[in-house]
Amino acid sequence: MQKNFKVFAISRFHVFQLAKILKDEGLLRLLVTAYPKFKIAREWPVFVDVSKSYPFYAFLRYVVILLKRFNINILSSKLQESMHNRFAKTTASLISEKDDVVIGLSSFMEESIISAKLCGVISIVEHGSLHISTERDILLKECDKHGYQKFGNWQHLWMIEKMDREFTNADYVFCCSTLAKKTLIDKGVDESKIFSNPLGVDLNKFNQHKNNSGPFKYLHVSNMSPLKGIQYIIEAFKMMSDLDCELWLVGPMPNEIKLQKLINSTPKVIYHGYVSEDELPAIYNQCDVFVHPSLSDGWAMTVLQAMASGVPPIVSDMTGAKEVVNDGSNGWVVPAGDKNSLYNTMLIAYNNKEELISMGNRASAFVNSGYSWDDYGKRLLDILSIIEKKSNS
Repeated sequence: MQKNFKVFAISRFHVFQLAKILKDEGLLRLLVTAYPKFKIAREWPVFVDVSKSYPFYAFLRYVVILLKRFNINILSSKLQESMHNRFAKTTASLISEKDDVVIGLSSFMEESIISAKLCGVISIVEHGSLHISTERDILLKECDKHGYQKFGNWQHLWMIEKMDREFTNADYVFCCSTLAKKTLIDKGVDESKIFSNPLGVDLNKFNQHKNNSGPFKYLHVSNMSPLKGIQYIIEAFKMMSDLDCELWLVGPMPNEIKLQKLINSTPKVIYHGYVSEDELPAIYNQCDVFVHPSLSDGWAMTVLQAMASGVPPIVSDMTGAKEVVNDGSNGWVVPAGDKNSLYNTMLIAYNNKEELISMGNRASAFVNSGYSWDDYGKRLLDILSIIEKKSNS
């Protein structure tokens, strides 16, 4: 297998896990990130000797987030575009003929792909969501339907165009699910260059220690945007107002004012705000059902976290992680954007509390049988072996 890999990850996402697998195999030559060096030393010491940090980009990302929070959208878009272009140019300058493969997140790879081609290096774009044009098609309709302001990366035409060029020019495209792969193919990406590898979960952190007493608890964990279907969760939950149940929400308060009002005005909604990953296991283990009816999701790592914790999930058919949900056995799959189907399924779960225990056990067993980060790593190495054979043929 090729020996010199460089990984470009402005943020951790799941790419740090990918980089760690390469490091453990002695394949990682360099990890380039905006993650500060002191945090790498504290949280990811495995990368201390192979990482190059540019915290300036972390500062820019923080400013972009603040601008979006205050709906200063034109300035945030311009700054975000500049950040993406500058990080991509920075990483492109670090590629040489000594490298074998470069891997980086989509929308940050265009200049690196060009540099890689000039140096005879294989380029791989890591794409964590559905095709961004698919996401745009879905969420433009959603914003029109509910009167929401535009939000998220799909609103930026410059980013869509940049990703399309990356998908066209890269040697390979990695994605997280068969659903994501389908949307890429539907939008014109060459199927022969796409590899799907489901993400993993830390089974040492997320496991069954159930402590769910009191009212029946539905749980949702996400960034709480309309993309995640939070509006449908609350509307379905409101139809259960006469039942002894609560809806726990974990994540930052949405930017969308209408969603803020919906959360704050609905009885028995318990809003926990942002919770660190170290605190999440205790939350999962207090809840009965995980609800994730996303309108567009390349994977959704929280689904695996819930299942590993013995919490059966209700997911939408537009969530990549639906491929680990055996409908009616270890969870349920419902149509995206369908409040009534979601309500009916939440009600079925409520009325079958004893069966939920068995479903939770099956969910945990299924995740433990093939969805750890080690399992993800084995699949990754198999894919890289295929790519090496192609490059040598």
